[in-house]
Amino acid sequence: MIKVMIYIWDKNMMRQYKYQINHYNIILITIYLYGVKVHVQEIQINMKMQSLGQTKHQLLILNMLMFRNLNKYEDAITWLDKALAIDTKHVFSLNEKGKCLRLLKKYNESLQLLDQALLINPQHLFSLQTKGDCLRDQQKYKESLIYYEKSLEIDPNNQYSKNQKEFCQKKLNQ
Repeated sequence: MIKVMIYIWDKNMMRQYKYQINHYNIILITIYLYGVKVHVQEIQINMKMQSLGQTKHQLLILNMLMFRNLNKYEDAITWLDKALAIDTKHVFSLNEKGKCLRLLKKYNESLQLLDQALLINPQHLFSLQTKGDCLRDQQKYKESLIYYEKSLEIDPNNQYSKNQKEFCQKKLNQ
């Protein structure tokens, strides 16, 4: 009986060991976690995502958000391009890439992506706000007002849109 238990224990331990070996043979990818370079195996990321019910597309967006929050907009755009390669009509990804381009002061490219996002979903609140922000940054206050007003039609209580609309109105009245 003891020999059978040891055999079962050894067999289960070996299965886990073989499982780990297979994962370590996968090519490493590099991500930045809170500014620290960390090597993570792609298979482990994919397995963790699947265990959490996430897709590869969602992981790419999470990585982008991490970079954008660290003000690393070029890196965020790289991750967004990967996400957009999976789903070219993903409105959130189009908006976020437009936002990153706006923050890099690449306004024409930003406006093109935001127009693309708004063609897919004209009621996308964040795309409307980001387009308003992009126009506001270029001191096109009259045009930006249009997008803040459209966003307020969707969500009349949105404080951000209210504040930006008020700011643009003040600039126009000066």
